[in-house]
Amino acid sequence: MKRVLVTGSLGFIGSAVCEELVRNGYDPVEFDRPDDVRNKVKVSAAMKGCDGVINLAGMLGTAEIFGREHRAADINILGALNVMDSAMDIGIPMVQIATGHEGQPNPYAITKKCITDLALARAEFAGQRITVVRAYHAYGPGQKMCAPHGKSEVRKIIPSFVARALTGLPLEINGSGEQIIELVYLDDV
Repeated sequence: MKRVLVTGSLGFIGSAVCEELVRNGYDPVEFDRPDDVRNKVKVSAAMKGCDGVINLAGMLGTAEIFGREHRAADINILGALNVMDSAMDIGIPMVQIATGHEGQPNPYAITKKCITDLALARAEFAGQRITVVRAYHAYGPGQKMCAPHGKSEVRKIIPSFVARALTGLPLEINGSGEQIIELVYLDDV
């Protein structure tokens, strides 16, 4: 049975990926300690004996992480580089998640775009076996309306809209309301 390390394995997408791996005969190795991706020794130890890695770890949030940009960069960029380096050192293929916040002026979008660009560059110019999956605004069963994030919560658009609509409350829209987002169903991710 092939073993696949899944960083961020307890998250919304990570838990679904682990279930899908099991359904397809793989053994997911769960690694869900966002701060631990900053430690290459721990990442390499978790990856030992694995046949591949799917990196979903990250510091979640958009406006919620202003003031914590250093931590976001440590986890979302340096942590992902540790995963990439370990995969390259061991010689196994890797999947890196890209997000739907690209181009937005917030620490999450900026750090995730950085690591996506680095992954694509490594694949093209360094010959590392990395595939980037763009999971723009994933939604589906099991997604919580809010995800805990330090002292605040990260609100999710689809569950928030549905919950408010079902209770007769008006929908809350950030910004002008003219934004366009691309959604992808969890099973398609």
